[in-house]
Amino acid sequence: MVRRGKAEASGAGVCAFLPFRGVHGFRRSGAGETQIWHPKVLDLYLFSFDARLHVQLAFIVGQTYAMWPWFKAIGVALYIALPIPMAMVYRGHLMREREKA
Repeated sequence: MVRRGKAEASGAGVCAFLPFRGVHGFRRSGAGETQIWHPKVLDLYLFSFDARLHVQLAFIVGQTYAMWPWFKAIGVALYIALPIPMAMVYRGHLMREREKA
């Protein structure tokens, strides 16, 4: 019985692995085609915005994270907790829209 369970589990693992591997292979070839089809990207716009500021804010924030570990911990906590208020606002919106319907 134990061996049969392991075989079924490994078979399920292989069945789950194959589609993900196929999608990953397609994604690599699709990324190059998407870049050709949509050449306009935001990188140049963001670079010009950063250049207009005459200050590299990302570099300064990175130095601050390196200098003060507590600041980094606060930033990571806020980054991890950010989806919670977003989900609450979305839930409130859905509840409000449901009442109108």
